[in-house]
Amino acid sequence: MGYFSLTSPDSVLNIRVRSVGFENGLMELKNNAYNQVVLQDDKTAPDKILAFQNSDVNKSRAPNMQVEQPEPVDGWTNYNRYMANNISVPDDLKTGHDNGQVQVSFDVNENGEPVNVKVDKSLCKKCDEEAVRLVKEGPKWMQKSKKAKRVAITIPFHAR
Repeated sequence: MGYFSLTSPDSVLNIRVRSVGFENGLMELKNNAYNQVVLQDDKTAPDKILAFQNSDVNKSRAPNMQVEQPEPVDGWTNYNRYMANNISVPDDLKTGHDNGQVQVSFDVNENGEPVNVKVDKSLCKKCDEEAVRLVKEGPKWMQKSKKAKRVAITIPFHAR
């Protein structure tokens, strides 16, 4: 649950509400009125949320092995939330039956920004462009060691 204040010069504001674990909602909010937004649970959300992962996280490791790969400053849970809430699925994917993933890799510069972003596994041109946009505009990253490591992440695209 959350409380939000939206300011608009219009008497009616049409909004789209998205949140991890809930169905997207199109709402009409009236100015100078108490507007309540209720979203329905998304029964498919666990599949979508769990698909956002660093590709190396799934590989088995010895218990004493330390991970030296860069990771999001705010942690993987918040990074996954950013991805799920900001992804824009192309219209042609929404109408088709295609689902899939785009895998991208990148380096992290000294400011924590993704650089040299490259699509390693393509789904479609629009999906690839959206994946690169999400990574470039997303949260900062932190290096865990002085050695430069390339990060690889997988971004799922699901028709809605």
